Amino acid sequence: PLESAQIIARAQGGFALSTLAQVFANPYDEPLEVVYTLPLPADGAVLGYTVKVGERVIRGEVQPREKAAAAYKQALRTLREARLIA
Repeated sequence: PLESAQIIARAQGGFALSTLAQVFANPYDEPLEVVYTLPLPADGAVLGYTVKVGERVIRGEVQPREKAAAAYKQALRTLREARLIA
């Protein structure tokens, strides 16, 4: 469940860069699989993402859809943590 959200945006020279920070908490004893949808304008793009869990920081990279989906499925099969932004 979402606990808080904050957006910081900066526009300059015809471009805008926005950072969305959200805090989630899992009140359950088991991991959750979540589908996260963030609508973007047609000319928008995701540059990457960072997830912080306690003291651990995980940085994500943008990959082609097929490569990202295959890596996600492999991580689930091997019981590792997995993130996929579609």
